[in-house]
Amino acid sequence: MDRRYPLSAFIVLIGLIITIRYYRQLAEEDLGVRKTEALLQRRQTTHLRAIQIDNQQRRVRCSDPTILRYLEEYAQGGECAPDLGGVTYQLQLQFHDGGTVSVTSYWFPGGFKFFLPDDIPAGDGGTPRGVVLFKPPIPESMNTLIRFLDDPVAVARGTVLILDAGGIRKEYDRSLIE
Repeated sequence: MDRRYPLSAFIVLIGLIITIRYYRQLAEEDLGVRKTEALLQRRQTTHLRAIQIDNQQRRVRCSDPTILRYLEEYAQGGECAPDLGGVTYQLQLQFHDGGTVSVTSYWFPGGFKFFLPDDIPAGDGGTPRGVVLFKPPIPESMNTLIRFLDDPVAVARGTVLILDAGGIRKEYDRSLIE
């Protein structure tokens, strides 16, 4: 009896599982890109479920409906923001009814701009696909998020700011500083 057959079948099965997961992830990102484009075109049927912001040894996890509706209202396509420098963060957008996309975002006083995964990076002369300019009245929870991103690394180091319908809280995540 040949013992290699079960091992070969197992290897093929693992390969198939990895391939399926990879294509599901691609489909989820593609849907996220399309929903982001719809959001920038001001389509009223596209809604954020949550966002996550990472970098600078900190993280924001937000499902606060007030913040999400505010971001939806002021998201727009094109380069509308002055080049004021700012801080780079990875921004993950998660949409109702599926679709998740991670974008590079540049936060500056008064807003942020972002590049979709297939966009040419700013360092190579690319133009951001979207921008959010903060306009009054800015919800207090949004101000809390902005202040947290503006905190010096020494203050925010290892902190996860969680904003949801239940309120605002902070947790510590050692992996953010390792």
